[in-house]
Amino acid sequence: MVVVTYSSCCGDYHYKVEPGAVSVNGTALGLRPGTVIMCNHGVYSQLTFSNLVGTALRPIIITNACGQVRMTGANKVNFSNCQHVRFLGSGSPMVNYGFYISGDEIRVLNLSSDIEIAYIDMDGRGMDIKDSVVGHEAHEMNNILVHHSYIHDYGAEAIYIGNSSYDLHPGAFVMRNARVYNNIIDNCGEGIQCGSVVEGCLIHHNVLTNITPEGAIDNTYGAIGVNQGTRAWVYNNIVDDCEGLGIADFDSYFATDIYNNLFIDCGTTLANYQDVIRANNDDNTVYNNTIINGGNRGIKFGAGSGSDEAFNNVILGTTNASIEPGGNPGGNIHDNDTKEEGHTVVNYDFVNQAAGNYRLLVTSPGVDAGSADAAPLATDLDDNFRPVNGTYDIGAYEYQG
Repeated sequence: MVVVTYSSCCGDYHYKVEPGAVSVNGTALGLRPGTVIMCNHGVYSQLTFSNLVGTALRPIIITNACGQVRMTGANKVNFSNCQHVRFLGSGSPMVNYGFYISGDEIRVLNLSSDIEIAYIDMDGRGMDIKDSVVGHEAHEMNNILVHHSYIHDYGAEAIYIGNSSYDLHPGAFVMRNARVYNNIIDNCGEGIQCGSVVEGCLIHHNVLTNITPEGAIDNTYGAIGVNQGTRAWVYNNIVDDCEGLGIADFDSYFATDIYNNLFIDCGTTLANYQDVIRANNDDNTVYNNTIINGGNRGIKFGAGSGSDEAFNNVILGTTNASIEPGGNPGGNIHDNDTKEEGHTVVNYDFVNQAAGNYRLLVTSPGVDAGSADAAPLATDLDDNFRPVNGTYDIGAYEYQG
């Protein structure tokens, strides 16, 4: 195929699709690495992409042109056997989210890998990204990026990456390097779940609000889930108003680092999920988080754990004990400011707790009171440098002076 470059109001492209039912088969069309597929603005009933094969240096890019691409009703966006593909709704400066998908999901399945999804508005469904087909066990779906998207008004998982049955299929459907960041998730039953990501799972800088299951659904557990077989770093997220757990590490078999997160009113309703941070497996490190008004406990470690550590956390307003140590020795839980030390939301000297501003005033007891164990932590929830004055503050925010 001779690659011809065309120009539009939003840039150059090599292959263009128009509104309607669209199926793009890279093999049949002879699309090469570096191809730019332009979706013209309008209403689509289907977007199916298969056999698109780019490279790390020359990915295939799918983007919108001259406005927003809209999909309403039962209209999935499917990726099958695609590698090194970027699905980006950033093609038109006129809209923040170049793809609007209402009523159905984005699915990345069947031998796909190295997929980036960004600048998508999803209303009423979420993203399902996993390779769990029998016969594909040896395949690894790696290097998944989901960022700068807005997912809202859906009763179940907004973003679901990987397979959550690692214990049933050890070594099968393994993923490496999944990164979920800078997304806004509102009014969903669950937020973000990652499973079988055995290395390099990063969940950061997301804002999750009003995490509330639809109707009688009580098997949805909360905002961020680190599922079986996942080595994760969960940091710089804000979770505000979650009926279930703020963060759950459900027997992931690997350590999880949880830091620089702000939790407000989490664990408030669901009968079995009334903690803010629940870490069931061993070797978790939970530090420099700010937890306000948890439904039960601020941090709960599993009974069989012994190497977990919690420090530099502000935990105020929980119904029961601020920290459930599980099987951890007392020295593993240190330098936390909690109600057990006499601290309250009102007397902790936040900038404006009534307005939800939990940054520290200079008079706050958390200023310069933290443990040096946080090293080499270099920034806080605002991405400001820490420590200031050579000593870490307690909580998600570092007082900047």
